[in-house]
Amino acid sequence: MSYPVVKSKYKYASLTSPEQYIKQYKKHSGNTQNLIVVYAKSFFDILIKNFNFKKKYSNLYRINENYDLFLCQIGSPNIGMCVEEFSVNGYKNFFAIGVCGAINNDLEIGDIIVCNRALRDEGTSYHYIKASDYIDCNKNFLSSVEKKLKSNMIGYSRRTVWTTDAPYRETYFEIKKNLNMGVDCVDMETSAFYAVAEYKKVNAISIFTVSDVLDVKKKKWNMFFNAKIIYNNFLKIFNAIV
Repeated sequence: MSYPVVKSKYKYASLTSPEQYIKQYKKHSGNTQNLIVVYAKSFFDILIKNFNFKKKYSNLYRINENYDLFLCQIGSPNIGMCVEEFSVNGYKNFFAIGVCGAINNDLEIGDIIVCNRALRDEGTSYHYIKASDYIDCNKNFLSSVEKKLKSNMIGYSRRTVWTTDAPYRETYFEIKKNLNMGVDCVDMETSAFYAVAEYKKVNAISIFTVSDVLDVKKKKWNMFFNAKIIYNNFLKIFNAIV
């Protein structure tokens, strides 16, 4: 079975809509068009602890007059709903700052990655745009974010990410295949993130710090999720964007 099950669904409107759902918190929105999205509560807590951000609603905070901050749960459906709901509230630009696993061994822990393309190995994106192997970040938006990083002298590389719904089913053979297809790292959100953004006609970009490495040669998973460099680089990226 391929997805979506009903192939003609792209022709039809949905009975459910974010416009209906957001009525409960629309009063908390402002004129800000830029949203910083983080998935890790540890990163979110660092920001809330160290900066005087104003709480707007639940996990939504005002950073300054130009940017808001939101803690999103992990996974493709969650980032999809995030883009749906905030885009109808007037947000136009979405910046997801998170971590990824490296499958290309030229990447090291702490390396910063700007994702220009994602391999669609999740389910959410196929409910928004027709099937394809990859989805790209908007080129103009990509360039604007890269300018911010360069102006802050932050080293990074453009990479292709493999987005999966099953983090504990990253098998040796598919990792090898994805490497041969030019994929460098793995996450759980980006291809859906980009697809929903394309559907909603807004901008989205994922910026990662490498937190773990899948060593294909040794068939070993090397984890460094709490390494200091990951938190330091998260703050560097955040400060460069805002």
